Amino acid sequence: MAVAVCVCAVLTAARAGDAGEQQRRCPRGIDTIAQSQTVRVYKVRDRDSRRDFAVDACNRRTGELWPVDLPASDIYAFLGPAIHLRGSILGYAQQVCGPDGYVEGGDGGSCFSLINVQNLGQPGGDDSNGGPAGPRPRQLWKVGSLRVKANGSVAWIACPERKKRRAIGLRNPNCVRAGDYNYVMADEVGSKRQRVLGRGRGIDPASLRLAGSTVSWVKNGRRIRARMR
Repeated sequence: MAVAVCVCAVLTAARAGDAGEQQRRCPRGIDTIAQSQTVRVYKVRDRDSRRDFAVDACNRRTGELWPVDLPASDIYAFLGPAIHLRGSILGYAQQVCGPDGYVEGGDGGSCFSLINVQNLGQPGGDDSNGGPAGPRPRQLWKVGSLRVKANGSVAWIACPERKKRRAIGLRNPNCVRAGDYNYVMADEVGSKRQRVLGRGRGIDPASLRLAGSTVSWVKNGRRIRARMR
């Protein structure tokens, strides 16, 4: 979790200059990704991004802005079912590379992946939970889907990143359907370590669901359930 907090702090400081003074209204952006009564997550144009956009979040009541990724520093967030907003609690996954970040030999080189959970209803975006995106020793993962509880506990499906090039937060090609050896992970508030809830090639990486404290996913065509704190 310490690593996740550090990266979030860097993001906030780095994008603060772009945001300028706090606004009472959230910028329109170019596409809304998720929204609730209190928070909106959206794309903004970014010429430094190899995806041509960056991802920001905004408190709709105060206008406070948070960067969800920072392409200029090679920090990219996964989209689609891999980002989840529950009220003011935002759960998301990032691929992070340093200036010399690369993917080599399947171990990620100097790149790694993180899970982040933030309470964007708090000033500064309180870091509620987070940590590595998959089992060690591999550091670089894709995230196919993610769900967060109101208390900050989070579950997600992790797929290995196998491409030998810079990682930019893309679920394609091996983290959109079953086939690779995937993991269902949970990081629960109050627990000292992450849990592996499931693993195997039959896991559909986009299938994660959350109902109350029950998380579920599809493996070999059958939905499997587990309880979370």
